[in-house]
Formats: sequence, structure tokens, C-alpha cells
Amino acid sequence: MEKSNLIKFPQNESIQCPVCEQYNVQTTIENDTFTYDAVELTASIPVRTCNDCGFRFTDEIAEEVEHEAICQHLGVIIPKEIGAIRKQYQLSWTEFSEITTLDEVSLAHWENGELIQNPVIDKFLYLLKFPENLERLKKKNADNLLILQQNGYRARQRV
Repeated sequence: MEKSNLIKFPQNESIQCPVCEQYNVQTTIENDTFTYDAVELTASIPVRTCNDCGFRFTDEIAEEVEHEAICQHLGVIIPKEIGAIRKQYQLSWTEFSEITTLDEVSLAHWENGELIQNPVIDKFLYLLKFPENLERLKKKNADNLLILQQNGYRARQRV
């Protein structure tokens, strides 16, 4: 029996056609070949087809799948995993940024799939999967603050 690549969505997850604005849209999974940095990559993406007007389209889910394919090609952590690293410690972007000294805006871009982190940052993020490494950073930050205070510097407060 041939496996169908048609995906049926429950009523509460209906997708609206951007052309005719109807909700009679079916989704199929199709292989999409695209070029990234002179290399052809293939990703299985959801393609939407409106049964009323026939319009075919892709959306942000297809973009996420292609972004993940690029990350896998480059051998870097995918956005969902970056978010999972931060969330395993129940930290906001600001808190995670303060501990790691990673730029908060860049962190948000990597987590949202808007940018791809460089290999050095990727290795650092990988190490942060292990709780003992985050604890080491917290200790180092506390030690640095203590040294600064002993030398007469005061911690700058955020406004």
C-alpha cells in the first residue's frame, strides 16, 4: 500500500488561503531542493494547496524546515535546540545572556531561526547543554564581581 503524503489538520488548526481567504486547504509534504552557499540541499517541506482556488503556497513552517536543513548541513545546533538549552535552566533571554555574556538580541535571532550562529558560538552553546558548565560560568561571574568589589569597583545596576 502506498503511503499518502497528505496531512489532515484538525478543524482548530485550519489554514487560510492567502488568495481567496477560504479554509479549504490541504497540506502535502514535498521534497524541495534549494541552493545554500553553492550547495544543493533538499528538505521535505509542507506545501499548502487551496481546494477552492487552486493556489499553492508555503509558509513559515517550510522556512523553519529549510533553516534546519541548512543548520544540519553546517553541523550546527538547530534553533529549537538552542531554545531548549536556555529553557532547561528556566532562564529568560536576559538572564541567560547575563550569565553567558552572549548578546541577548543575537541569542533571540539564533533561537528564532533568523540567523545561524558561527562555529565558535555553536560549540559554546553545545557546552551549555551540560549544567555543570553553566554553573562554572555563574561561579566565574561571582568571582569576577568579588574581585571588582575588592578593587573598589561597584556593580553597575540595570535601569
